Amino acid sequence: MFHKQFKKSLFTLNIINKDFFNGLKLFYVWRVLAWADILQRYKRTVIGPFWGVITTALLLLFIGPVYSKLFGQNLTEYFPYVAVSYVIWNFFSTLVVEGANSLIISTDYIKNMAWPFSVYFYRCVLRNIFVLMHNFIVLVPLLFYFNLVSLQGILLFIVGLGLICTLGFAITIVLGILSLRYRDIPQLVTNLLNMLFFLTPVLWSVNMLGASSWMVQFNPVFHVLEVLRRPLLGGVPEIVSYCVIIISIFVLLSLGFYFFYKTKKELAFWA
Repeated sequence: MFHKQFKKSLFTLNIINKDFFNGLKLFYVWRVLAWADILQRYKRTVIGPFWGVITTALLLLFIGPVYSKLFGQNLTEYFPYVAVSYVIWNFFSTLVVEGANSLIISTDYIKNMAWPFSVYFYRCVLRNIFVLMHNFIVLVPLLFYFNLVSLQGILLFIVGLGLICTLGFAITIVLGILSLRYRDIPQLVTNLLNMLFFLTPVLWSVNMLGASSWMVQFNPVFHVLEVLRRPLLGGVPEIVSYCVIIISIFVLLSLGFYFFYKTKKELAFWA
């Protein structure tokens, strides 16, 4: 009995490893696809992807002074906080929404190419990393101006980015598979994120809650923001935030691999 179960587990792992490791080897494929997605988004525009940079910069220029007055915050402290928070929120929320659509927008490739399915998950994550890099054109001068750049912050940010990209990859697997089967899920995810935006300290800070600040600990997106935001603002993320992210990665990757194993044969028919 144990021998049969062990052989079945090895077979399952072999299927998963074959797809995800073979997909990883096709870096040149999902790199080209990710960059082509960005070029297609800004097709026939003069400045291309930098429209996203301009949009972010203009939005922050309006949000910073206005909301600092509304919340009674010091602009020199609030402006870098809201700028970093918004860019990170935009990165993660877009990654989740596009992750839900990762297989849906790839149906032509799924039907006509024999690539591993993981190529489309890697493509989604890399595409959003490209967008984040463009938005850092806004953040870098701001961080230098407010003297928030440090070697420790850069190293902690790189570690945090690696964790969040892994988490985003796990979310993309789970939502990508479910959304391919149930096409209402991307709309549901978008609406949930719209609500979460107001429940997550992006435009407001945890200190504004006073004695009720403990409540944000139950918001997983808060921890996503913290592991990237604090290093950029000269702080160090709390251990609990790292623990929440690592546990979430483990749970979601396990769930994603399970879904993939159970549905791999049906994915092409659902496309």
